[in-house]
Amino acid sequence: MRHLRKTTSTWRKWKLFLMFFVLLCCSIYCFLFYKSIRLPTDSLIGSDTQDLHTCVHPVLPVNNPEILKHILPVQKITCNGEDDWVENNGTHAVLTSAAKAKYGGISCSFIEIERLDDRNIRILSDKLLTTTLYKFESADFVRVKCKSKDVGKRWQTFLAAPRNNIQVPMTSNGPGNRLHPKLNVLIWGHDSLSRNMFIRKLPQTFSYLDKELKGHVLEGYNIVGDGTPQALIPILTGSTEIELPEARLSQKSRAHFLNDAYPFIWKDYKRHGYLTGYLEDAPSIGTFQYRLMGFDKPPVDYYLRPYYIAAEAHFKKFLKYCIGSIPRHKIISNYVRNIMKAKKEVPKFIFSFHSELSHDSINLIQGMDVDLEDFMKDLEISGILNNTVLIVMSDHGHRFSTIRETQQGKLEERLPFMFFRFPTWFEKVYPTAYRNFIENKKILTTPFDIHKTLMDILHMTGLETDDQEFKIPNNSSSRQMSLFRIIPENRTCAMAGIEPHWCACLSWKNLEINSAIVRRAAYELINKVNDITHTNRRACAELMLSRIISASSLYPKEALMKFKKSSDMDGRVPDLSDKGGITHVIIQITVETNPGMGHFEASLQYDTKQDDFRINVRNKIILSKKGLSLSQINEAFAFRILKSVELMLMAFKRTVLTRIHR
Repeated sequence: MRHLRKTTSTWRKWKLFLMFFVLLCCSIYCFLFYKSIRLPTDSLIGSDTQDLHTCVHPVLPVNNPEILKHILPVQKITCNGEDDWVENNGTHAVLTSAAKAKYGGISCSFIEIERLDDRNIRILSDKLLTTTLYKFESADFVRVKCKSKDVGKRWQTFLAAPRNNIQVPMTSNGPGNRLHPKLNVLIWGHDSLSRNMFIRKLPQTFSYLDKELKGHVLEGYNIVGDGTPQALIPILTGSTEIELPEARLSQKSRAHFLNDAYPFIWKDYKRHGYLTGYLEDAPSIGTFQYRLMGFDKPPVDYYLRPYYIAAEAHFKKFLKYCIGSIPRHKIISNYVRNIMKAKKEVPKFIFSFHSELSHDSINLIQGMDVDLEDFMKDLEISGILNNTVLIVMSDHGHRFSTIRETQQGKLEERLPFMFFRFPTWFEKVYPTAYRNFIENKKILTTPFDIHKTLMDILHMTGLETDDQEFKIPNNSSSRQMSLFRIIPENRTCAMAGIEPHWCACLSWKNLEINSAIVRRAAYELINKVNDITHTNRRACAELMLSRIISASSLYPKEALMKFKKSSDMDGRVPDLSDKGGITHVIIQITVETNPGMGHFEASLQYDTKQDDFRINVRNKIILSKKGLSLSQINEAFAFRILKSVELMLMAFKRTVLTRIHR
């Protein structure tokens, strides 16, 4: 009998162990089964349909680890060599007292730089020899060569400042009005910076633009072609390169110089009494000279190219990225500042474009962040922005870095930085134009629209009656739409003149709500909500899925993902041979939960390679009111619901245990 009781006891232990083992195996099996529901990417992707629906641009995280692994910190560019012997104050070049004290008597020759054409300059033989100062009277650019009489030491540099005797254009439309004269337009551009990369690598500048100047970033701004010319030509002419007269160097005798061939917008501003400027560094890869004919005559009043052609040949004599004791990137910003401060009574249209630090590197541009922020601060403090529309922009994202091999990198390439800041009085004088601009910030826009907007700025006279004009909406069939007029929300890439492989708008597909991947997404959403409310469980009920209301997937256009590069040097023929495929899909889902019948809507990112979901808590999880929503459950009622659920679970537990015991 004792042996029988011992055997029975042993059997019960083994029975409990086997039950525990079976439950454990079932749990592991269920977990593995859940994780094994890998949905083939093809099931999430349908035909490209973005041209049939409102454009939805991707929300690309700035701190995506896939991108950040390529980002390296760069210190501020400093030029710690010998201090310059000559100081440029914007109107004069003055020999410094420090240099005189250190080296004794100094004499300097200032030799003017003459432009012959877009590829050649001449250093004039005539020179001004002085021991005091040089005045920028008839030339903007000079080579400076100094010699100490006492110790025989030599020093040289190149200087740029706006000449004083520039011919002021006559205007046919009057100067605006006394209260609000004609608006200046200052465009500050960078090569190869996506909107996200601008924020990553120029954080101080972006913070100042956003928080202090309180300007506006166009969140739906999309490129229309490959490379800098395809970004700038539509802004400056309203047309694409292929629509304009032939100007490619490769076409030799058939090619035209750009002065007469292209209808540059600065010509319109010039006719309306503006001084104009186009300033670009890196002359060897000039936007209008690398594969285009360039200009036979200076296209604008202030044209910086001759300076850089002259100085570039001597860069090796200075510290890296320096000219004398000045960082090279400050040459453009100092020149712009001095132009804007000169002849304040004359309106100005200035387009500057910086390439040297960003064209071939994703990281170097950070070296000018502090200086660029200081430049923006000076524009504000000096009062220049009181009557200036400031546009800070880039042409496109990086085209040659390894970042472009990622899905987000491909999308970022198509989404450059475009920022507008208006004078503080602008909103009051042009309330309709300003309100429309704000409403258009998130809508699909392009370089063509920037051109149309610049044309509207040109015709603003400062009179409040002008604002009535902007109540007339844009022509819905037009490729160019002013940002000061309402742009249709349902605008598509086809309507905006964007080819499929450049369109960053996401295609979308309705998903079967009973599919395994959709149910996984639903549970991921509910788990995320429960995690958020976990610490306040007395006030917030733990939610359970009642039903899935709708689900759809959003993904990059197939042509975009297949684009590898342009197969011709002119950027006209796309190579669509990339086989990388889509790695991330957005699943938009709406679910109903219990208790309370709350409706939750959210976007989840599905990683097709890792078979994993990600919900960014910074993105909105929308709760709509349906019956008793979660937000309406007060603490006492929530507690009673929890108690009821607890009692139900206890009853269920007792039932299960009873059946197991039997």
